[in-house]
Amino acid sequence: MRDSFLGNFISSIAQDSPDDVMKFIYDKIPAGSAQNAAMVRYATSWAQSDPQAAASWVNGLADPATRVNAIQDVMSQWAGSDPASAAQWLAMLPTGDIQNKAAQSFANQAASQYPELAAAALDKITEPEQRNAAIENIARQWLQSDPTSGKAWLATVSLPEDRKQVLLKPDGQNTAPAPPAENVETISR
Repeated sequence: MRDSFLGNFISSIAQDSPDDVMKFIYDKIPAGSAQNAAMVRYATSWAQSDPQAAASWVNGLADPATRVNAIQDVMSQWAGSDPASAAQWLAMLPTGDIQNKAAQSFANQAASQYPELAAAALDKITEPEQRNAAIENIARQWLQSDPTSGKAWLATVSLPEDRKQVLLKPDGQNTAPAPPAENVETISR
């Protein structure tokens, strides 16, 4: 109950001065998982109105797990509102786990409206099974919105042939498994 209240409160003040919000988080929420969750929640809310500022802020978070979670959430928000700018931020993130997780968030969010941009992020996803899951998600979205282009794209990607065939089955017969949960320990939000 307390965590839910804090999360809702952080979201409600997210549009206030970032310095004031961070002072509140550091002064009023004990260090540890609750404070980290509040920072992620704040970044997510802030990204709704100013994703660029939120992105700059999350890059500086000290706790690695909090930084990864916050970057994923900011990326998801930004990719939904301005995928071209979000893609530029993705390209600037350091290679490795952070960029990998951000690329997954970007691809998942952008796939429904901007499958071409989502597909361009695939080279940033280095873990093969997560990359395949992202390919499948993009393909599902693209095949629904533009079957001709979706099929042409699917023919060019490095997804096992049996998985491609499942995606190409007519509607109602597509039994491709849902993408696996990400392998990041998430902070309770």
